Amino acid sequence: MDGATMQALVERHLRAEGLGDVDGAVAVDADDVDHDVVGFPNSPSRGVDRARDFYKYLTANFRAEGEGFCIGTLPTTR
Repeated sequence: MDGATMQALVERHLRAEGLGDVDGAVAVDADDVDHDVVGFPNSPSRGVDRARDFYKYLTANFRAEGEGFCIGTLPTTR
């Protein structure tokens, strides 16, 4: 994959994420994606379904306040 194609995929993902489009955010992922959100409980996870679960949580609990900034709370693990 060349750099322009990778950049287009990243932009597509970020656009979908910013719009709260969970399915769009994971549409660029492989079925066996390793999804690692540093500092997020139960991360890393494997598979597009686990990535989708993360984005469902993200869109339900965080809101954008400008580019690259979110307000919300992380879940706790027990």
